[in-house]
Amino acid sequence: MLFVFSFSINQPTPSSVSYFHVMAPGNAMKESETDEEYLISMARGCQKSDPYFTKSWMLTAKTLFPENFGIQYEAYCLAADSGNIKEASSYLEEMFRKFPSEHRLWDEVYKIANALRADTLDAEATFLRGIIFGWISLCAVLIFVLIIA
Repeated sequence: MLFVFSFSINQPTPSSVSYFHVMAPGNAMKESETDEEYLISMARGCQKSDPYFTKSWMLTAKTLFPENFGIQYEAYCLAADSGNIKEASSYLEEMFRKFPSEHRLWDEVYKIANALRADTLDAEATFLRGIIFGWISLCAVLIFVLIIA
């Protein structure tokens, strides 16, 4: 499979052409797709067949767009989908530091709080509880959420 990467030295402007192009046979970037959406779709597309390729796409995306919540959240979701508690908790902690006011992040925090309160656990609740034990610094926030809830 042939990949061609090209980067421009200048920072892109909203009206400029996409500064990240990946051309792989059969995986052309759609006109309406942003660079971020393309990288996420490529990572999602190979999630089941090649987890290492998925990680490489997400690492590329996170490196190119470190301030993009959508990419950071997608990295968290992919880690959660693969059952990788340590990686997911690391991504959650990073998002909490960078994007503390994001609605989707707080939805995830409330899911974790509900998992901590639950008497019976399904697979998702077990995973979410595992994130707490992998990410100790979140405990203070969750205790606060539990107290005010």
